[in-house]
Amino acid sequence: AHGALVWVPQAALPAYPYHVAAASMNGKLYVFGGISGGVVQNTAEEFDPATNQWTAVSPLPTARSGPAAVALDCRIYVIGGATNASGPVSTVEAYDPQTDSWTPRAPLPISQEGPAAATVNGEIYVLENAGGGTPYAIAAYDPGTDTWTWPISALGISSGLTYPGSSALNGKMYLDVGGVVSCCTATGFSGAVRSFEPATGTWGNIPNGDGVDRACTTMAEAGGLLYLMGGLVLIGSPYQPDSSVLTYNPIADSWSTETSLPSPRAASVAAVVDGTIHIIGSGLVDGSDASHYAAVVT
Repeated sequence: AHGALVWVPQAALPAYPYHVAAASMNGKLYVFGGISGGVVQNTAEEFDPATNQWTAVSPLPTARSGPAAVALDCRIYVIGGATNASGPVSTVEAYDPQTDSWTPRAPLPISQEGPAAATVNGEIYVLENAGGGTPYAIAAYDPGTDTWTWPISALGISSGLTYPGSSALNGKMYLDVGGVVSCCTATGFSGAVRSFEPATGTWGNIPNGDGVDRACTTMAEAGGLLYLMGGLVLIGSPYQPDSSVLTYNPIADSWSTETSLPSPRAASVAAVVDGTIHIIGSGLVDGSDASHYAAVVT
């Protein structure tokens, strides 16, 4: 058993853009890109929990909104996203916090905005979709050879994944399959969570946590549990952000309800720093929410 989460306010993200990416490394939290004032950003910010302060670091070489960010082998990979000029991009750039420098890496096989990504057993796995009614499938990245393998292990869903939450736990990638949110309409919301096991190339189905269908959730792994936070729910007209926090225990194959977030939010970003979950912003409206909360997992 673990103690109840206590959400504590932290320093807000400076000059808040939305549709950012976040990852952690070496006891620090990093946030990249996003949109502010309708303009795609190349900002990169480092948060030090010890001082509760943000510091600007070397900017993204390619300004992007809605990328994914994952940490692997002393680097943070910022993957995909979109630009003002060209829409979705395949760009992958790796940040080294030790040298505060960037290195271009092999691009994604398919340009992707808001991709789901996670690291499992030394490789990066990204959910990609080529369009045209083809199903989403996994692309696998090997950092040793700087190469992608695509497609592997189709998910069986051809549309409707909007900024899905994703994380990794016990050798598997977890994905909240979400729904469609576009032009003030909402369709195809789902309560389903899927797991992908690279060792076998197979997908698994996870039971619905509380019977509520969601989209644009945020996921994180801490203390051997998967945390599913916030998102959009089909309440009101046509949908509303949610403050719920659920945990999934893969050993017991069961869900529990945790302390709610201090405020409803969706399409937020999260990262875990030394056993503390940090959740930042809400990606619904440009510039609407720079808030940042942290909870120690005990």
